[in-house]
Formats: sequence, C-alpha cells, structure tokens
Amino acid sequence: MSYFQRLIMNTLTFVTLAVLLPNMIHVQSIMTALTLGFFTFVINALMLNLTSYFVGSANFGFSSFGAALLVALIMSVINMIVTEHHIEKYSR
Repeated sequence: MSYFQRLIMNTLTFVTLAVLLPNMIHVQSIMTALTLGFFTFVINALMLNLTSYFVGSANFGFSSFGAALLVALIMSVINMIVTEHHIEKYSR
C-alpha cells in the first residue's frame, strides 16, 4: 500500500470514527482530516530534532527545523519505496 493509499485510508477511518463517536471526535471536513497524514512529517522532524538534542548537535544536527522537515520527507519517501519493493519481492 502506497503512502497516499494509507493517507486516504487513515483519513476515511478518522472521518468514520468522527461520525460513529460524535461526542468524542470532531472533524470539520475531510480536508481537515487529510492534514492529519501530512502532520506526520512534522512529527518525524520533531523526532529528528529530539534525537539531535540527546545525541548532541556536534554529532548529529540540523541547520533549521525546515532542514529536519526536508530530511523527514526524504526519509519517508525512501522508506515507502523500499517497503513497496520489499513487499513486491516477497509477495510473488
């Protein structure tokens, strides 16, 4: 399953849960629910910055949060490609 397929699936699941559990979850629109998937890049960038903090910026660091966000995006794309290739290789 590609990243965008997972994004759509998570969005639809989130919207469905908002309908089934209206007192617990509120989602204004499907576009709002789609932002949840894109926010994972921000979370990944925050995790990279946190790792930099614990390891020490002299050993592992970023010039800015934007750089960490770019690295998180690139790592996600590469991870998606490798995962898809791995699944295709062993599903034959």
